[in-house]
Amino acid sequence: MEPEFRSGDIIIVNPHAD
Repeated sequence: MEPEFRSGDIIIVNPHAD
């Protein structure tokens, strides 16, 4: 599960990411 960095500072954790 890798964190996806979006909107500059907001970290969205993607449970579907390997």
